Amino acid sequence: MGALIGSLRTILTGLLALTLVVTAARADAVADFYRGKTISLLVPLAPGGSYSLFAQLLQQHLPRHIPGNPTVIVQHMPGAGGVTAANYLYNVAPKDGTVLATFNSAASTYAVLNPDKIAFDPLQFTWLSGWNETVTVLVVLENSPAQTLSEAKEKEIIIGSVGAGSLTYMLPALLNTYVGTKFKIVTGYPGANNVYLAMEQGEVHGSTALAESLNASRQEWVQKDRMRFLVQIARKPYSEKMKDVPLLDDLATHDESRQVFEFLSAGSMAARAVQLPPGVPADRVVALRTAIDATYADPRFLADAKHQMFEIDPIPADDIMAKLGAMAKLPAPLKEKLRVLLGG
Repeated sequence: MGALIGSLRTILTGLLALTLVVTAARADAVADFYRGKTISLLVPLAPGGSYSLFAQLLQQHLPRHIPGNPTVIVQHMPGAGGVTAANYLYNVAPKDGTVLATFNSAASTYAVLNPDKIAFDPLQFTWLSGWNETVTVLVVLENSPAQTLSEAKEKEIIIGSVGAGSLTYMLPALLNTYVGTKFKIVTGYPGANNVYLAMEQGEVHGSTALAESLNASRQEWVQKDRMRFLVQIARKPYSEKMKDVPLLDDLATHDESRQVFEFLSAGSMAARAVQLPPGVPADRVVALRTAIDATYADPRFLADAKHQMFEIDPIPADDIMAKLGAMAKLPAPLKEKLRVLLGG
């Protein structure tokens, strides 16, 4: 019996040693691949907004957590509310782990509503964790004719938008349909920064925006209390100051509006995630998932994020996939109605 136990111990020790060798070899292979390489981090919007600022933050901290410590560069690829970047990542970008992208909630909603007009499947991307859930607000400045959502039902105000496929169009358009607001939507702005400038110049009264983008890039508006928030897409109020601003889901008055508002809100789960194209080798996927999670827990990264007013509350990739799957199950007749309402 003793001899048998000794043999089993020898076999187990050998298997453990073999496992360690294989694991080390895989880690070395990933490090060897990334050493001296450059990783492109695609941003689906123009420079100046929160996506751009956060990508620059990742650019500084992510490389030291990736085996081989590659260089990370930020590339902006605006267009069609994020669809252009998603199409590129899915079909053109190298599938070797050297191209990452941040996602846009509008791209996932557009993909569900217009599968024949896109060249990607959100469920086929390789998802990494998100740094937080987005909080989207409809904001106007203090000189807007309407200062509340109720007033916007009585007075026409002009809302700046990137385009029909973006959340900057979807939110005011759906509020017009289901809540009775009178927003006049002007499209064609390249990105958030362009819309903010138009607001300052009086071309438009307001826009849909990310709360963090406003805090990070429009400090003067914050300090001088220039902003008025009409509605927020969030699970809870973004801040104590916004505790009385209506939550989108709470504005639903019947089953259809509830489904529509929940559909629009679901995209916020994926909006702060990082993704890879399908087909990236498994060992590099594991390495990048580990690296992004380590970055989100890195004290140096967290200190810089706090300084830039980014709140880090990571969302696992599996949770993001579950939300995207739920979005895809929207009933077909309602998808068609939304396509018409949103100019799809």
